[in-house]
Amino acid sequence: MIEDIEIANFQSHQDSQLSLCPGVNVITGRSESGKTAIMRALGWWYSNRPQGFAFRSDFSGKDDSTRVGIAFKDGNWVIRERNTKGINCYQTATEGMLSSLGTDVPLEVSSILNLADYNIQHQHDKYFLLQNTSGEVAKALNDIAGLDIIDTCLSKINSIIIRTKERIKDSDEQIQVLQEQLKEYVGIDGWENLVTALEKALVEREERKTLRRELFRITREVNDLTADIDSVNNWLEVENDANDILKETENISGLQTMRYRVSELIDEIIELNEEIKGDDFFIGGEVMVNELLKDCKEVGIMTGDSGFINSIIEDVDELESDIGYLVAKLEKKKEDYIGFVEQFNSCPICGSEISAKSLLNIKEVL
Repeated sequence: MIEDIEIANFQSHQDSQLSLCPGVNVITGRSESGKTAIMRALGWWYSNRPQGFAFRSDFSGKDDSTRVGIAFKDGNWVIRERNTKGINCYQTATEGMLSSLGTDVPLEVSSILNLADYNIQHQHDKYFLLQNTSGEVAKALNDIAGLDIIDTCLSKINSIIIRTKERIKDSDEQIQVLQEQLKEYVGIDGWENLVTALEKALVEREERKTLRRELFRITREVNDLTADIDSVNNWLEVENDANDILKETENISGLQTMRYRVSELIDEIIELNEEIKGDDFFIGGEVMVNELLKDCKEVGIMTGDSGFINSIIEDVDELESDIGYLVAKLEKKKEDYIGFVEQFNSCPICGSEISAKSLLNIKEVL
């Protein structure tokens, strides 16, 4: 039972305090004195309506709150408060402040109030149950007795049944459609083996593609190595030619020495011929001839025939020509060898790596 009412900054009430007596209480006063505002304040307090600030007093300050508080005889109380600074809440003796509000009254508050619309009689409302039709009276009594819950449950059950039947009907139609579609997949069990075989074939194809790419790569590498091997083989042939040239050079060097010696002998023979023509041929001539014969024997000449000596000179001239050709060929091989080393930084004969410093030493030696 309500014991005290407090209204602040609600319409015409700036700060009103009302204490109620047990039983029936009557609020009287002249027109526009705030009687209806009390009933509106109670309606805002228990129903959380209206939502805006139309009920706010004109004389309240900018920071003042509109507040309606009700105290009950059992010591419990409920306060509804709102302002423009963000306060919009209920407060109760048991729950404290409840600030997360929607459009409805929090369950914690409604369980304390235990009020409904028919508990509040406004000024121009019909007399409760006296001016209502029999149907309205029956509905009101059902609401009071809680029989409306049964009607509500039956209505919801009927709605659920109707929706369920519609879903069943839709499901049956969808089942028929799916059954028709399944006819297209008759024998699909036999397709599983085909799909498995196809998947296996695809995997094998990818593996073969990978193997083919690898074979192409190896083939390219083999071709490159073959080209390198051919190049090395060419340099190996150069080595053989170089060895032959060195041997021929040694032989030519000996022949050149022999040629110089033969030229000296020819000059001495010419001088002897001139001396033989003179008067003093016999003086010391025999000794010189013996010495010349001895020298001819040392160079492999067993006779003093000048024709034989001339043939030796001609052979020496041919050797000089061969020497020139071999020297040019050797120079070309040297250039090829150095070019190979500069390109691949390795020896064309043994394949070992050659540094820049070693290359300079090779150039100086060659």
